Amino acid sequence: MKCPPGLVTIDNTDTNVSPGGLTVDATSLYWSSGNTNSILKMPKCGGPITTLASAQLVPSGIAVDDAYAYWGAEGTLEGVMKVPLTGGTPTRLSFSRGLTFALDATNVYFAGPASLAMVPKAGGETTVFEMNEPTNDVTADSTHVYWTNQGQWTGTKDVGGGVVRMPLGGGTISTVATNQDAPHGVVVGGVNVFWFNNSNPRSVVMAPIGGGTPTTLQSGPAGAIASDSSYVYWTTLPSGESQVTLVRMPLAGGEPTQIASLGQGSVDTLVADGTSVYWANGASGALGRFTPE
Repeated sequence: MKCPPGLVTIDNTDTNVSPGGLTVDATSLYWSSGNTNSILKMPKCGGPITTLASAQLVPSGIAVDDAYAYWGAEGTLEGVMKVPLTGGTPTRLSFSRGLTFALDATNVYFAGPASLAMVPKAGGETTVFEMNEPTNDVTADSTHVYWTNQGQWTGTKDVGGGVVRMPLGGGTISTVATNQDAPHGVVVGGVNVFWFNNSNPRSVVMAPIGGGTPTTLQSGPAGAIASDSSYVYWTTLPSGESQVTLVRMPLAGGEPTQIASLGQGSVDTLVADGTSVYWANGASGALGRFTPE
């Protein structure tokens, strides 16, 4: 399904889409709403909003497969939750807290405040792979799971962070990149891993999936990052401008190109599906879509 071309604000009613709390499949957008404490769904080209789960205290992150949505919750429901894509009664898979999520065929991987962990989609024992390390974001491809470690706060910035990977299901953790400053928003595309460093100054960075010398793609403000089968996308705030610009670059590298102004002062989360890029502004409550010609 390809949506009509152009820039569209498709919903402006929710005021707190959690960072990492937006995803897309072939037909729908899904997000975790801290404002309504709900997991929500709508047609990706626009339409009515459906509540999949409610009474989820401060839901965070979201990932979907062909049957379920997965997210994290706090309070009495703290842990990793799932619900059918048609809605229903949520099921708690783990009592460990998850903030961002990635999936393979059988497992849910989640980054928590100080760990990277895994729990079977069908339920079972939670396996923790890394402890006592601030873990920001997680993603997966067909063979590995990748995540970012924030590093240590020096009083002025986070230093000594990195990007690592591990075979799906567990195994040896290997380094993709070291000496990164508060890396966030990790995505995989082709033979490269992309992320942005969230310390001062911000930057967008690329490295080979198996590790190697990182390449800085942009120095300056970057707020969200996503990839599809052809491009990596990120948002930036050009000097002197008040609205966020969407940038894209071929996965294999090349010249970054500004392709749209999103009409927003900030964008927290970005996802792409091969035909459109979808964004969330948690401050204003706007959800939007940009579809190139």
